[in-house]
Amino acid sequence: MGFQMERGPALAPILFRLQGEEVWELGAVEDLSGTGVLFRTRSWLPTETPLEVKLLVPGSGVNGLPLRMFCRAEVLRARWGAGPEVRIAARFSTFQFFPTVNPLHARPFPAPPEAEGTGTRAGASFPV
Repeated sequence: MGFQMERGPALAPILFRLQGEEVWELGAVEDLSGTGVLFRTRSWLPTETPLEVKLLVPGSGVNGLPLRMFCRAEVLRARWGAGPEVRIAARFSTFQFFPTVNPLHARPFPAPPEAEGTGTRAGASFPV
């Protein structure tokens, strides 16, 4: 199971937590594919640990905006990296995508100036 995506380095933040826990931890994505993720963190996670993961999939949404992704995953392996960092490989079991909102378009656009004969009301707005 997976989604279509070109595999490659992502270098983006990732939030993860043990399934059912309340506290999210921060990590850094090294590699992202349609079936899993490789990320760095400071927390050791044993093999087969069930995780909940939140991340942004770059350039996959409308107009090239990233998509927010929430998924459940399982740790495949953990290896000590440089210094206190741990490299975690996790395989996705389920995932959901949510659109991101471009902060420049988070508010309605102002109405165009009233044009003769169009019936446009002054002060109207167009939702994004």
